[in-house]
Order: sequence, then C-alpha cells, then structure tokens
Amino acid sequence: LPSLEGMAQLEKSGKARGGVLTGARAGVMIVDANSHEELTDILREWPIWGLLKWEITPLDSYQTRLEKDRQLVAHMKEPQKKSKKNQ
Repeated sequence: LPSLEGMAQLEKSGKARGGVLTGARAGVMIVDANSHEELTDILREWPIWGLLKWEITPLDSYQTRLEKDRQLVAHMKEPQKKSKKNQ
C-alpha cells in the first residue's frame, strides 16, 4: 500500500498520470520529469523500487517532435533546391 499511496500522491500533485492495469499486477504511468536523474529519484522513493522491473520510455512532446520534423523536412529539401539551381 505505501507504494500505491506514493503513486496516488504523485498523480494528485500533477507530476504523473497513470493507473493499475485491470486484473493484473502491473501498471502504467507517465511522469513529468525534467531529467532522467529526477525520474530515478522519484522511483527510488517507493518501497517497491527494487522489487519490480521498470520499463522506461522517454517521450518527446508533440510540439518538440513537430519542430524537429519541420527542421528535417527543410534540411531534406535543401539539396533539391541546390541541384535545381545547378541545372
């Protein structure tokens, strides 16, 4: 219970969203951490830290991905513009 209480408190604070998978002893959580180190510190506070296998998947925001993809597309178009000028 202490770990579930900790997770519920983290969710209440707005730092995380998630829940327990129905009918399973597993859960999913999205944590708003400023760094990998901060996430590690958050997870290590829970008594079940060493008892569970944690799968961490960093996420980019949609806005960040949009900006990066726009840069990539612009970069990919540059050689096409240069080759058209040389023809």
